[in-house]
Amino acid sequence: MALSDVFRSNRTLSDPARDGYVVTPSDASDLPEAARALYIGNAGTIRITTIYGSVLDFDVYDGQYLLWGATKVHATGTTA
Repeated sequence: MALSDVFRSNRTLSDPARDGYVVTPSDASDLPEAARALYIGNAGTIRITTIYGSVLDFDVYDGQYLLWGATKVHATGTTA
């Protein structure tokens, strides 16, 4: 499913967030809207698909903000 790029506007990444939602990792489903950042509640590893389609793994810590545009948080490979 192709998601619209909600960042193609006159807004910059330093502007405040407009909204937020809880993310449940899933190998089958994309996020309801591309995320510009993710708040990490628990340390571990997170696997995302970026807005350009790359699959990346990150080691993250409690309370971290992962500043990557993401369309999916994978269940496989995510322990955070």
